[in-house]
Amino acid sequence: MTTRHIAENSIQAAEGTSNVSQAIAKVSASASETGLAVEQVQLSSARLTGESSRLSKDISDFLERIRAA
Repeated sequence: MTTRHIAENSIQAAEGTSNVSQAIAKVSASASETGLAVEQVQLSSARLTGESSRLSKDISDFLERIRAA
């Protein structure tokens, strides 16, 4: 193997390493975005659960008033 081949292989290896590093950075950014989206869904779910409980109680109270009338 000549020095030229060694240099070319070194350049190709460096380019491959750079591509892998860029791909890892993209995956990391996507994972962070996904984590934020999950947090937002969890908050929305908790709010909906609370609203559902309040609505259920309001309906029960309303029906009790109708029955009592």
